[in-house]
Amino acid sequence: MMPCGDHLQVDEKSGRDEEGAAMEMGSIRLNVVPHLWAFSDCTFGEEDNEDAEIDIGIFNAHGLAFPEGSEENVDHLLPEVLRRVGITIHEQHFSPNNCAVFLDPSAPFASFFLLCVRGNRRILTFHVVPIARDVSRRLDEILHTATHLEVVLASLEEEQRFQQLRGLGASLSAIVKPYLGF
Repeated sequence: MMPCGDHLQVDEKSGRDEEGAAMEMGSIRLNVVPHLWAFSDCTFGEEDNEDAEIDIGIFNAHGLAFPEGSEENVDHLLPEVLRRVGITIHEQHFSPNNCAVFLDPSAPFASFFLLCVRGNRRILTFHVVPIARDVSRRLDEILHTATHLEVVLASLEEEQRFQQLRGLGASLSAIVKPYLGF
């Protein structure tokens, strides 16, 4: 597995492109692993071995591809659908890699909300995954110079080089600002 952020991994099972990212059916496979948050009560010791189920889905997705046959493949997450998946916690890891999204290599970036439900615990996260190198560099510049979420949102909203990032900033601001009061 290749780390890609705090809890995202690129699954290498299906081949690699020149960047080392996994490819499947012309898209980049990204295994999303929110399980740690869903299992905050687990000690994750070497002796742990637990089978469980979670409900997981992606919503408001942009820049993702949905390969033919995704509906039938239980490892693929579908847009606007919660899927129940079985997982095993063992030796401080989760198996199998059954929460895959596919990045569209022609998109500048992908973004989506990820919802994970286990019992009465719900985890909602928002993800932005740069695909194009120039967008990746620009997001890196924004994130390395920003000290607060307000600065990140303002930088995205005022983005001059990449109109898609400006749209992303406006969308995020509309969601976040009413709740954070800035």
